[in-house]
Amino acid sequence: MPVGAATVTVGGGACCDRIRFSLALAGEHVTDAGFDRDGCGAASVAANAAVTLVRGRGVLGAATFGAG
Repeated sequence: MPVGAATVTVGGGACCDRIRFSLALAGEHVTDAGFDRDGCGAASVAANAAVTLVRGRGVLGAATFGAG
């Protein structure tokens, strides 16, 4: 988890997974991202993909990416 990051926790669903995402920002760019989770392996894979996709993006770009 990046030091000084903004953090949000999401969870629920049939598996009761919980993922905590953290983003470190510099101006309008995501400089680092991380996660921790309680749940199945699929939750870990999804969280890892999300973290990889938002690193280095602008804040608005990171906020608008999705499964598509």
